[in-house]
Amino acid sequence: MGLLLSTALAAIVLGAVRRQPLHLLVGLSAVLFALSGLSGVGWALHNWAFLHGQTGSLLRLAGFVLLATALHGAMPAPGTSGGRAERIGLLLAGALLIIIGITQPATVQPILTAMRIALPLWMLALLGLTLLQRERFEPLLGLATLLLAASWLLEYLIGRTPHGLVQHISEILLWGAVMCYSWGLFRRQQLAALERVRQQHAETAFLEQRRARARFLARISHEIRTPMNGVLGMSELLLDTALSAKQRDYVATIHSSGNDLLGLINDILDMSRLEAGRLTLEQLRFDLHSLIDDCLEGCRHRLTQKPVELISFIHPDVPRMMEGDPARLRQVLTSLLGQACQNTAEGEILLVTALEKQADATPLVRFVVQDTGQPISEECRNSLLDPFVPSGLLVDMLERQGQLSLYVAQQLVRMMRGQVGIKESSEQGNAVWVLLPADFVDSPVEADLQGRCLVDRNILIVDDNETCRKVLQQQASAWNMAPRTASSGREALAMLRAQANLNTPFEILLVDQSMPGMSGLELASKIKDDPLIGEDLLIIMLSGVNQLPSRIVARNAGIRRVLNKPVSGYTLRSTLIDEWLQHSQRSRSIVRDEATPDEGEEDFRVLVAEDNAVSTRVIKGMLSKLKVACDTVSDGQQAVLAVQQRAYDLVLMDCEMHGMDGFTAVEHIREWEQQHGLAAVPIIALTAHILPEHRERARLCGMNGHMAKPVDLNQLRSLLDYWKAQRTP
Repeated sequence: MGLLLSTALAAIVLGAVRRQPLHLLVGLSAVLFALSGLSGVGWALHNWAFLHGQTGSLLRLAGFVLLATALHGAMPAPGTSGGRAERIGLLLAGALLIIIGITQPATVQPILTAMRIALPLWMLALLGLTLLQRERFEPLLGLATLLLAASWLLEYLIGRTPHGLVQHISEILLWGAVMCYSWGLFRRQQLAALERVRQQHAETAFLEQRRARARFLARISHEIRTPMNGVLGMSELLLDTALSAKQRDYVATIHSSGNDLLGLINDILDMSRLEAGRLTLEQLRFDLHSLIDDCLEGCRHRLTQKPVELISFIHPDVPRMMEGDPARLRQVLTSLLGQACQNTAEGEILLVTALEKQADATPLVRFVVQDTGQPISEECRNSLLDPFVPSGLLVDMLERQGQLSLYVAQQLVRMMRGQVGIKESSEQGNAVWVLLPADFVDSPVEADLQGRCLVDRNILIVDDNETCRKVLQQQASAWNMAPRTASSGREALAMLRAQANLNTPFEILLVDQSMPGMSGLELASKIKDDPLIGEDLLIIMLSGVNQLPSRIVARNAGIRRVLNKPVSGYTLRSTLIDEWLQHSQRSRSIVRDEATPDEGEEDFRVLVAEDNAVSTRVIKGMLSKLKVACDTVSDGQQAVLAVQQRAYDLVLMDCEMHGMDGFTAVEHIREWEQQHGLAAVPIIALTAHILPEHRERARLCGMNGHMAKPVDLNQLRSLLDYWKAQRTP
């Protein structure tokens, strides 16, 4: 009894202090077993009469109920959890058995015997099942079960004499069983705690490894982006100079390969940040139509050597302005378009943007990239649709072109709470769609007085590609024009003459340059030489980058404007309005390309603080092309002095310069402006770092924005346009 009480005390203390209910149940069962041994001494003679002298047996029965409940929590049966609710159910069932024993004294011994037989047999069955399943086995629990079975065998098979040796041996065996159960539970919980600690350490080490890899990749990205700024910037400037066809092809290849390398670097960095859980989305207001045009512009250069028609259609009901992360949306669309370019050797690639609404009226925007190329491979399909790709397959993704980009795009879509899928079709080609929640921004409604000039205008659309004709026809119809289409130059010429004879001539001709049989340029020349059609026809040509006619040739053929394909609806509409107003006023001007800059130099001065000579030359060349004057300095101290000595409209500040870095220089500039009560000059962080923490650091030190290297000409133009509009007169 003393051994049982000592075991009970240790188990109760362990269960109470550590709040472990299983140890507490084992300790209470040991207490009941110890008290049940006192019934043979005589204290039960003073017990209540309703117990009918069965005090010891009832206490032992209660002890076995508590022990069975504790063992169920430690080793639950298959299909059970051993949780708190199940343990409470077992205790209630045991209480019911005790009540039956009190009301029916003759049933106490049979119930106790059944309990002492069933409990060790059940434990042996569970231990055998554990061995068969090759799971962790605790030897002490097996030893305790054998001791419990031996205690019953001594009492009921050999027989016991009151106060005899057999009774003492049986009690010792019962104490040994309880002791082993208590120690076995302690070992199991100790091993479980060690396993939890080991898992926590492994998770911590894994997360630290991810963070270290992310920091390493970010640093590598920074070091690579600086020379890439020179490669891409100089090649872009070189493309705008007079080059032979072969030279232009070489430079375009350099520029395209540089962009591919930059995209691969971005994908690897994004993949690392996704694994580390450090990739976040921004919430900015942006122009959705312009973003789509930028994506198509990058895709267009990839298709210069392929007979592939690149087409874009934005439904008229899609608003221009929305809020979200424009950089990540551009990355998703660029990845899908890049995959389509890779799969398509000839035919067409179509990007459709449409507006949808859910049952709760939540607006959704759907992007569909459809091509006529080879079916998407199974690996690319998995990268696009499977949200769980083991890290071990990432190296394989790098070896297979485009898969890593598709997987990153898929993860970005899921972060935006969107969906991505592939439309199954028996025909040749692929159709990949992305559905995203759209937070559109309502813009002020203004009277579109100039747009009314297009209403009811007869326009003839000439293109040999059926999809192009349909897209242009739908756009013209949305602008309340009266469109008709022709699939060839000969058909168009016949329609023009027929309408002229009916005295209802076409007023606008929208013609594709590259058509079989008769090109757009040849059609325009024939129209000019035809006296029946006349000179009142406004001709606008659509052409690919590598098929642009010279300005002189286009002007001599009567072509008013040449637009690069694919042309956005907004650009086409603005061009039609501008040219029609000039046409109606009889104000002839020379043919212009779509993106001709203004000739006059504006009164807008920029300070460039950059310690890398190549990057400085690139930015100066881009600013010169954009007709913007600039000064340059090579460290932060010189930047502070330059701002103090001259007023600038914008400062492009490199963040990592020798001597005084950009962050410190901005702090000095802001402090000087506050001391003298001056308006803060806009300062844009210019750095090869693209991680969010670097942007946040730039914001905290007083910078107004962030532009990552390598600097893109369109990005720089948009930045200058924004700050020109914000400049106070």
